Amino acid sequence: MRNSMRQRKTKNLERKLKSYEHVIIREDTVRPGHWIEDFFPEMINPGLNEICHPKLYVEIGCGKGRFITSMGSRMPEDCFVAVEGQKSVAHKAMKLAEDEALSNIRFFLGYVDRPDEMWGPGEIDGIFLNFSDPWPKKRHAKRRLTYHKRLTAYSRLLTPDGFIQFKTDNDGLFESALEEIEIAGLEILTVTRDLHNSEYAHNNVMTEYEEKFSNLGEKINMVVMR
Repeated sequence: MRNSMRQRKTKNLERKLKSYEHVIIREDTVRPGHWIEDFFPEMINPGLNEICHPKLYVEIGCGKGRFITSMGSRMPEDCFVAVEGQKSVAHKAMKLAEDEALSNIRFFLGYVDRPDEMWGPGEIDGIFLNFSDPWPKKRHAKRRLTYHKRLTAYSRLLTPDGFIQFKTDNDGLFESALEEIEIAGLEILTVTRDLHNSEYAHNNVMTEYEEKFSNLGEKINMVVMR
Protein backbone atom coordinates (compact mmCIF):
# COMPACT_ATOMS: atom_id res chain seq x y z
CA MET A 1 0.00 0.00 0.00
CA ARG A 2 1.25 3.49 -0.78
CA ASN A 3 2.14 5.85 2.07
CA SER A 4 -0.16 8.48 0.59
CA MET A 5 -3.24 6.28 0.96
CA ARG A 6 -4.39 7.26 4.44
CA GLN A 7 -7.21 5.38 6.11
CA ARG A 8 -10.14 6.98 7.87
CA LYS A 9 -10.59 6.17 11.52
CA THR A 10 -13.27 3.61 12.29
CA LYS A 11 -15.64 4.67 15.05
CA ASN A 12 -15.74 2.30 18.04
CA LEU A 13 -13.11 0.12 16.37
CA GLU A 14 -12.05 -1.89 19.43
CA ARG A 15 -15.65 -2.73 20.23
CA LYS A 16 -16.29 -3.80 16.65
CA LEU A 17 -13.18 -5.99 16.62
CA LYS A 18 -14.46 -7.92 19.63
CA SER A 19 -17.15 -9.46 17.46
CA TYR A 20 -14.41 -10.99 15.31
CA GLU A 21 -12.32 -12.49 18.09
CA HIS A 22 -13.08 -15.98 16.78
CA VAL A 23 -11.07 -15.27 13.61
CA ILE A 24 -8.32 -13.10 15.10
CA ILE A 25 -5.01 -14.77 15.94
CA ARG A 26 -3.22 -13.33 18.96
CA GLU A 27 0.56 -13.38 18.95
CA ASP A 28 0.71 -15.03 22.39
CA THR A 29 -1.22 -18.04 21.05
CA VAL A 30 1.06 -18.68 18.09
CA ARG A 31 3.02 -21.94 18.00
CA PRO A 32 5.32 -22.13 14.95
CA GLY A 33 4.61 -25.33 13.05
CA HIS A 34 1.10 -25.76 14.46
CA TRP A 35 -1.02 -23.18 12.68
CA ILE A 36 -3.46 -25.52 11.00
CA GLU A 37 -4.20 -27.69 14.03
CA ASP A 38 -4.37 -24.67 16.37
CA PHE A 39 -6.37 -22.23 14.25
CA PHE A 40 -8.09 -24.39 11.61
CA PRO A 41 -8.86 -27.70 13.40
CA GLU A 42 -12.19 -28.04 11.61
CA MET A 43 -10.34 -28.05 8.27
CA ILE A 44 -8.39 -31.21 9.02
CA ASN A 45 -9.85 -34.23 7.26
CA PRO A 46 -9.26 -37.55 9.06
CA GLY A 47 -8.92 -40.25 6.42
CA LEU A 48 -9.09 -43.99 6.84
CA ASN A 49 -5.34 -44.43 7.14
CA GLU A 50 -4.00 -40.91 7.66
CA ILE A 51 -4.97 -37.37 8.51
CA CYS A 52 -5.08 -35.10 5.48
CA HIS A 53 -3.97 -31.54 6.11
CA PRO A 54 -5.11 -28.61 3.98
CA LYS A 55 -2.55 -26.22 2.55
CA LEU A 56 -1.68 -22.97 4.33
CA TYR A 57 -1.35 -19.64 2.52
CA VAL A 58 -0.38 -16.27 3.99
CA GLU A 59 -0.95 -12.77 2.64
CA ILE A 60 1.25 -10.16 4.30
CA GLY A 61 -0.63 -6.89 4.05
CA CYS A 62 -4.18 -7.94 3.18
CA GLY A 63 -5.67 -4.45 2.88
CA LYS A 64 -9.46 -4.47 2.71
CA GLY A 65 -9.49 -8.19 2.00
CA ARG A 66 -10.57 -8.57 -1.61
CA PHE A 67 -7.63 -10.79 -2.55
CA ILE A 68 -7.67 -13.06 0.50
CA THR A 69 -11.45 -13.54 0.41
CA SER A 70 -11.35 -14.31 -3.31
CA MET A 71 -8.65 -16.91 -2.69
CA GLY A 72 -10.56 -18.36 0.24
CA SER A 73 -13.66 -18.67 -1.92
CA ARG A 74 -11.75 -20.27 -4.80
CA MET A 75 -10.00 -22.78 -2.54
CA PRO A 76 -12.44 -23.64 0.29
CA GLU A 77 -10.47 -26.77 1.22
CA ASP A 78 -7.36 -24.76 2.16
CA CYS A 79 -6.46 -22.31 4.93
CA PHE A 80 -5.62 -18.61 4.59
CA VAL A 81 -4.01 -16.18 7.01
CA ALA A 82 -4.38 -12.44 6.41
CA VAL A 83 -1.74 -10.26 8.07
CA GLU A 84 -2.58 -6.56 8.42
CA GLY A 85 -1.03 -3.97 10.71
CA GLN A 86 -3.77 -1.36 10.35
CA LYS A 87 -6.69 -2.50 12.47
CA SER A 88 -9.24 -0.27 10.76
CA VAL A 89 -8.33 -1.81 7.40
CA ALA A 90 -8.30 -5.34 8.81
CA HIS A 91 -11.78 -4.75 10.20
CA LYS A 92 -13.07 -4.17 6.66
CA ALA A 93 -11.40 -7.39 5.51
CA MET A 94 -12.94 -9.37 8.36
CA LYS A 95 -16.38 -7.96 7.59
CA LEU A 96 -15.97 -8.94 3.94
CA ALA A 97 -15.00 -12.51 4.90
CA GLU A 98 -18.00 -12.66 7.23
CA ASP A 99 -20.36 -11.30 4.57
CA GLU A 100 -19.16 -14.00 2.19
CA ALA A 101 -19.49 -16.70 4.89
CA LEU A 102 -15.86 -17.81 4.57
CA SER A 103 -14.69 -19.96 7.46
CA ASN A 104 -11.19 -20.75 6.14
CA ILE A 105 -9.63 -17.32 6.80
CA ARG A 106 -7.95 -16.06 9.97
CA PHE A 107 -6.49 -12.63 10.69
CA PHE A 108 -3.30 -11.54 12.43
CA LEU A 109 -3.45 -7.85 13.38
CA GLY A 110 0.13 -6.70 13.42
CA TYR A 111 3.42 -6.61 11.54
CA VAL A 112 5.68 -9.61 10.96
CA ASP A 113 9.28 -8.61 11.65
CA ARG A 114 10.45 -12.11 12.63
CA PRO A 115 8.54 -14.61 10.47
CA ASP A 116 10.61 -17.48 11.90
CA GLU A 117 9.02 -16.79 15.28
CA MET A 118 5.56 -17.03 13.73
CA TRP A 119 5.75 -20.04 11.42
CA GLY A 120 7.85 -23.18 11.35
CA PRO A 121 10.15 -24.37 8.54
CA GLY A 122 8.16 -25.93 5.71
CA GLU A 123 4.80 -24.85 7.13
CA ILE A 124 3.54 -22.45 4.45
CA ASP A 125 2.53 -23.38 0.91
CA GLY A 126 2.41 -19.84 -0.43
CA ILE A 127 3.17 -16.27 0.65
CA PHE A 128 1.53 -13.33 -1.13
CA LEU A 129 3.05 -9.84 -1.07
CA ASN A 130 0.54 -7.60 -2.83
CA PHE A 131 1.35 -3.95 -3.50
CA SER A 132 3.58 -3.61 -0.45
CA ASP A 133 4.80 -0.24 0.81
CA PRO A 134 7.67 0.75 -1.54
CA TRP A 135 9.72 2.58 1.08
CA PRO A 136 11.33 4.57 -1.76
CA LYS A 137 14.24 6.11 0.16
CA LYS A 138 17.45 4.08 0.04
CA ARG A 139 17.95 4.31 3.79
CA HIS A 140 14.63 2.52 4.25
CA ALA A 141 15.44 -0.38 1.88
CA LYS A 142 15.63 -2.89 4.73
CA ARG A 143 12.00 -2.18 5.58
CA ARG A 144 10.75 -3.41 2.22
CA LEU A 145 9.06 -6.79 2.31
CA THR A 146 11.18 -7.70 -0.71
CA TYR A 147 14.50 -6.98 1.00
CA HIS A 148 16.72 -10.01 0.43
CA LYS A 149 17.01 -10.97 4.10
CA ARG A 150 13.22 -10.94 4.42
CA LEU A 151 12.84 -13.04 1.28
CA THR A 152 15.35 -15.54 2.65
CA ALA A 153 13.43 -15.71 5.92
CA TYR A 154 10.13 -16.28 4.08
CA SER A 155 11.67 -18.97 1.88
CA ARG A 156 12.67 -21.04 4.91
CA LEU A 157 9.03 -21.30 5.89
CA LEU A 158 7.91 -22.76 2.57
CA THR A 159 7.04 -26.35 1.78
CA PRO A 160 9.17 -28.00 -0.95
CA ASP A 161 6.66 -26.84 -3.58
CA GLY A 162 5.90 -23.55 -1.84
CA PHE A 163 6.25 -20.13 -3.46
CA ILE A 164 6.36 -16.39 -2.82
CA GLN A 165 4.32 -14.15 -5.13
CA PHE A 166 4.95 -10.40 -5.34
CA LYS A 167 2.83 -7.89 -7.27
CA THR A 168 3.30 -4.13 -7.61
CA ASP A 169 2.57 -1.23 -9.94
CA ASN A 170 5.81 0.45 -8.82
CA ASP A 171 8.40 -0.22 -11.51
CA GLY A 172 11.32 0.95 -9.39
CA LEU A 173 10.33 -1.31 -6.52
CA PHE A 174 9.91 -4.22 -8.92
CA GLU A 175 13.39 -3.81 -10.42
CA SER A 176 14.80 -3.59 -6.91
CA ALA A 177 12.88 -6.73 -5.94
CA LEU A 178 14.39 -8.67 -8.85
CA GLU A 179 17.85 -7.69 -7.63
CA GLU A 180 16.97 -8.73 -4.06
CA ILE A 181 15.68 -12.09 -5.31
CA GLU A 182 19.02 -12.73 -6.99
CA ILE A 183 20.92 -11.76 -3.84
CA ALA A 184 18.72 -14.11 -1.81
CA GLY A 185 19.51 -16.92 -4.23
CA LEU A 186 15.87 -17.69 -4.96
CA GLU A 187 14.58 -19.20 -8.19
CA ILE A 188 12.22 -17.13 -10.34
CA LEU A 189 9.34 -19.27 -11.57
CA THR A 190 7.27 -16.58 -13.28
CA VAL A 191 7.89 -12.94 -14.13
CA THR A 192 5.91 -10.35 -16.09
CA ARG A 193 5.90 -6.57 -16.28
CA ASP A 194 2.38 -6.43 -17.71
CA LEU A 195 0.35 -9.00 -15.82
CA HIS A 196 -3.09 -8.15 -17.18
CA ASN A 197 -1.93 -8.54 -20.77
CA SER A 198 0.11 -11.68 -20.13
CA GLU A 199 -0.56 -15.40 -20.26
CA TYR A 200 -1.02 -15.32 -16.48
CA ALA A 201 -3.96 -12.90 -16.52
CA HIS A 202 -6.67 -15.58 -16.63
CA ASN A 203 -5.59 -16.99 -13.27
CA ASN A 204 -4.93 -13.68 -11.56
CA VAL A 205 -6.84 -12.59 -8.45
CA MET A 206 -6.93 -8.82 -8.10
CA THR A 207 -6.75 -6.62 -5.01
CA GLU A 208 -8.81 -3.42 -4.67
CA TYR A 209 -5.68 -1.39 -5.28
CA GLU A 210 -4.76 -3.43 -8.34
CA GLU A 211 -8.11 -2.97 -10.02
CA LYS A 212 -8.13 0.78 -9.35
CA PHE A 213 -4.72 1.45 -10.83
CA SER A 214 -4.94 -1.01 -13.71
CA ASN A 215 -8.15 0.77 -14.75
CA LEU A 216 -6.08 3.94 -14.92
CA GLY A 217 -3.77 2.25 -17.40
CA GLU A 218 -0.92 1.38 -15.06
CA LYS A 219 0.85 -1.89 -15.79
CA ILE A 220 1.09 -4.47 -13.03
CA ASN A 221 4.34 -6.31 -12.36
CA MET A 222 4.40 -9.82 -10.93
CA VAL A 223 7.09 -12.28 -9.95
CA VAL A 224 6.72 -15.73 -8.41
CA MET A 225 9.76 -17.26 -6.72
CA ARG A 226 10.89 -20.07 -4.48
